[in-house]
Amino acid sequence: MTRTHEHRPTPVDRTAFDAVIAGWFETLHCEAARKQGGSCRRPAHWLLNLHGCERVLLCGQHVRAWERDAHATMGPFCDRCGGAWATLADAYSVTPL
Repeated sequence: MTRTHEHRPTPVDRTAFDAVIAGWFETLHCEAARKQGGSCRRPAHWLLNLHGCERVLLCGQHVRAWERDAHATMGPFCDRCGGAWATLADAYSVTPL
């Protein structure tokens, strides 16, 4: 068998790999802004994906608050990318981490 390509890790590959492994068991924190300033420090359990325009890690309290506020105030369109959907629920997804 003839090898056609052998990948040798570069220092950048190794640095990135080491960073991923070092943080493997770190707790991900909620990225929601607090009214008092700063970010929420609760553990994040959800990934809110706004159809690819934005992704945010959220705790249970903030994902429920976002969904409640979004359904009360938002339409099924995006000011950022110009996308439009049949319903607001089609414009986002919430995935457990």
